[in-house]
Amino acid sequence: MTAAAQDAPAQARCLDEELAYQRRTLDTLYQERTLTLGGAQRHALQVQQAAWQKETERLCAAGKGEPAAAGAADPVCLLQRIAARFDVLADEAPAPVAVGVRGTPDVQGRLDLQLVDTKLSLRSDGCGGVRALVCDNARLQVSASTLEAQTLSLPQVVFAPKMQSGDSAYWGPLSSGFVQRWYSFIRTDINDDGRLDLMVWTGFDGSYGDPSYTYYLYDTGSKQLVENRALAELTRGHTLSRIADGRLYLWYRSGPCERGEKTIDASGAAPKIAESKDYSTCTKAGQ
Repeated sequence: MTAAAQDAPAQARCLDEELAYQRRTLDTLYQERTLTLGGAQRHALQVQQAAWQKETERLCAAGKGEPAAAGAADPVCLLQRIAARFDVLADEAPAPVAVGVRGTPDVQGRLDLQLVDTKLSLRSDGCGGVRALVCDNARLQVSASTLEAQTLSLPQVVFAPKMQSGDSAYWGPLSSGFVQRWYSFIRTDINDDGRLDLMVWTGFDGSYGDPSYTYYLYDTGSKQLVENRALAELTRGHTLSRIADGRLYLWYRSGPCERGEKTIDASGAAPKIAESKDYSTCTKAGQ
């Protein structure tokens, strides 16, 4: 037996020990990073980590496509993948996790979108309009890694006109507001429970005809989205500007003078108005 052959078992043990150590280190960093993130960003990181794990298993499979023992993998490949992933997670100031996709219903009022882990399939009786594209009698099928597949029935779903650039569906936090455009579908954590909910643009009941939404909150018992009509009613007549920490921030204007602001707390069992203020921009100081 050659010296190299004699050293092989020792080298294999050394690789196994190093791999086990690096795995523990990566897992610790991943858990620490998860604890520092809010609901939507935490879920996004979990989805990314699962995708990375699946890709790692594919790339590092022992035998490169040839039959291999169950669970066998190339340890050198695994170490390289873990080192690269560690560098990504170790970034002290990662960019906020937000994803947008663009799509427009076809002439038959159909649209299929893949939004991170969420699949959205829209079927309707057709779409039309000048100010906006309105799809009537909509059936929206929603499925995701944390959701049981379900179909939502809506009188209509609204899309921005084709000439307006930007994404039509958004996945991520809304704490900075609607910085790009009005989205037809939004997956975000509305009530700050760590679960992604769904908003669908379904009307023009905001201030001066701005978008209004149908709100669906995630139900942990059924693992489905449940419509929250009380939330929609509280937002009626107001324009949604942002959502942060389980609170919806809205405003309205009426005529040249009347203005108002409203904050809705959606973090409890039922949404409620946390703050509300009406004022006139035409009133002179001291009057």
